[in-house]
Amino acid sequence: IIDLHPRNVVSSEFTGLTSDKVNKWCDSIINLLNTNSCYRYDNYEYILLSSQFMVGLWICTFVKKNIEPMITNLQTASLPRGAGGMLGNKGAVYIRFDLLDTSVCFINSHLAAHQHKTLRRNQDYHAIISTNVFVDPLYNNLKSKSNPLYNDIKHNQEKIRNKINTFSSYINKIDNELFHHSCPNSITISS
Repeated sequence: IIDLHPRNVVSSEFTGLTSDKVNKWCDSIINLLNTNSCYRYDNYEYILLSSQFMVGLWICTFVKKNIEPMITNLQTASLPRGAGGMLGNKGAVYIRFDLLDTSVCFINSHLAAHQHKTLRRNQDYHAIISTNVFVDPLYNNLKSKSNPLYNDIKHNQEKIRNKINTFSSYINKIDNELFHHSCPNSITISS
């Protein structure tokens, strides 16, 4: 993941994405990945797997060339959520694929700004993960129980919740054991 914040990327030169501008960024990133020694662990070069853009939103994935044959079911999508769900200034862009037997989905979203827009952000979030954006029905709804990605997320949420509950129980037990016997039965104040 390369950190490209809107304030860094969407300058007057970059506003209003076009395929030429996206290609320029992709070429720059590929050049960086393939020439910078900190990204080179072997002799395989990085290639652009896929790219999707919508107004000011852009998402792209790069993989090592030797990994590409292991990738199947590559799909991209976009979901406009600005101005009543019609304009692309807000919304999400998606890239999903299967790497061997693992499903991967990347989402880049831009939601409504300002504190008073919490309801709108929540509505957009739910639309982004619930709307049928992919051609393959198996991956249409990111919250579907048949979606491998959702099942992984739910599994991890349950594991984290169990760890938190275990940790909370452990803290309570320590608390009770530590202070249960050390508190005096009665407090006496002498003058």
